Amino acid sequence: MTKTELRAKLLKRRSMLDKAKKRAQELEIQSRFLMTDEYRACDTVLAYVSTDSEIDTYGVISAAFANHKRVAVPV
Repeated sequence: MTKTELRAKLLKRRSMLDKAKKRAQELEIQSRFLMTDEYRACDTVLAYVSTDSEIDTYGVISAAFANHKRVAVPV
């Protein structure tokens, strides 16, 4: 299987995830990340702005702002 074929297969699989289950998993990931010593100690968070099919990063970005951290995302 080529890289392109594998990517297409995984993107399709990700788009078929149950919305409620995906949301629960996103919240678990966000919670675990926000509880790490590395997050608590940092002044700046590097993140990406997620799209619909990706793991939601808006919660982490919002929490970082609420915690008075600087947030950097690629243009």
